[in-house]
Amino acid sequence: MALCLMCYNLHMNNFLLNILEVVPPILFTLLLIPGIIASFFPAIPGTIYMFIVAILYDAVTGFQKISGTELVVLAVIVAVAMLIDFVAGSVGASKGGANMKSILAGMVGLIFGSLFIPIPVVGSFAGFYIGVFTGEILQHHSKSKALKAAKYGLAGSLVGTVSNICLSLVFFILFIYFIATN
Repeated sequence: MALCLMCYNLHMNNFLLNILEVVPPILFTLLLIPGIIASFFPAIPGTIYMFIVAILYDAVTGFQKISGTELVVLAVIVAVAMLIDFVAGSVGASKGGANMKSILAGMVGLIFGSLFIPIPVVGSFAGFYIGVFTGEILQHHSKSKALKAAKYGLAGSLVGTVSNICLSLVFFILFIYFIATN
């Protein structure tokens, strides 16, 4: 009888250890998904959130699952995504002839569009477009110049968003690779 209890306890301990090894990678991988979703929205730092999740995972696992070099690789992805997010729409608008005041109006429009237009992604892009367009109309009183600047700004924002989606997916894949190979 005592031998059966010892076998049972040993089996239960192995079962619990297996659960503790399997649950954190699955849980933290699932926690990355909101970061991927956030990358669809301009100016929302989805990759920063993902990096925080990766650091938390590494801390929970005793800093044994993701190496320092791998964390640097993930940090570089975050830095590139932040840079693209910050400059893509602005560069596009300036290539279309927008001045700095119009670009700032586009940034304000992006925030208001995100808050007030019920479809968030559409609201972000529409807000940026309307902001740049309005800024240019107020500055130059030229509808054609304002339309050109707003279109280029919108194109830049779209390129930036697509780039951020790609970078967040690369982050996700690398995270899974890093935790699976360590």
